[in-house]
This record gives sequence, C-alpha cells and structure tokens, in this order.
Amino acid sequence: MTKRQEIFKKIEYELIKAYDKHGRELWSRHEFYGVLKEEVDEAWDAIKADAAGFLLEQELIQVAAMVVRFLETGDRYNPEPWGRRAPGTGGGMK
Repeated sequence: MTKRQEIFKKIEYELIKAYDKHGRELWSRHEFYGVLKEEVDEAWDAIKADAAGFLLEQELIQVAAMVVRFLETGDRYNPEPWGRRAPGTGGGMK
C-alpha cells in the first residue's frame, strides 16, 4: 500500500466515525467553516506544542475528513450538486 493509499484509508475511517457520531445532515457553509476552523485550530495547537508527528498527522487527517465530508454531502442552503457547473460559468473563487 502506498503512503497516499494509507492516508486516504485514514481519511475514510475518520469519515465513518464522524457519520456514525453526527449523522449525515447537511451543513451550511458557515457550519462547515466552524467545524473546519476547530479542526485546523487543533492541528495548529499540535504544531505549537511540537507534538509527536503521529499526533499532528491525526489532526490533519481530521481536517481532510471534514473537507471531504462537506464536498460529499453538499451545502444545506445551496443544494446544487458539486461539479455540475460547466467550467468558466461562475461559482468559483476569483
């Protein structure tokens, strides 16, 4: 198994845990930001504490899992599925 495959497997495991604990309810973009900020803050705390590498990896895996979760479930207030817009038709950051 490659390093990338190991990382993706860990992200998938975190997603399963999150869905089991919190369900699959859609988040708004603001809720997503709050969850993501909390996870990034925990990673930052690990960095500032010079935590062991595996602890920082654990926090970064949780950050990645929450990003995947939002991309997977979508936005409560903007239900248009991801990736349905044609390139160059708006919706992206400028």
